[in-house]
Amino acid sequence: MTVNVFDSSSRLRPTAWSGLLVVAASVLLSVLAGGAVGDSVRIRWSVGTYYGPEYAPAALVLAAFPVAAAVAYLGFRLLARRLERTAGFEDARDVYELCALATLGAVVLVQVALLAANLT
Repeated sequence: MTVNVFDSSSRLRPTAWSGLLVVAASVLLSVLAGGAVGDSVRIRWSVGTYYGPEYAPAALVLAAFPVAAAVAYLGFRLLARRLERTAGFEDARDVYELCALATLGAVVLVQVALLAANLT
């Protein structure tokens, strides 16, 4: 038996299971990077004059990414529930689900890039 992940009757939607995996990956990345990045992380690389913080407390940055991913995930879930009441949403559900998953993935990719830049 195959399950269509975009089927409206299925509970296995990308923003449900894959979204949770993305949030869990963000949490795992933060936990693993906790000891490796030190007390502060560089958040700004600039050329020229810039008046603002270049470093942030590592704990704040490491907590911010999983929180941002979780808030985005919940926002997409709530928006999908609201859109399910509209007539044309089922026709566009697959696009919505893929865009939501891509957005969550982008949050984690930025997290990976920031952590990698601070490990080198």
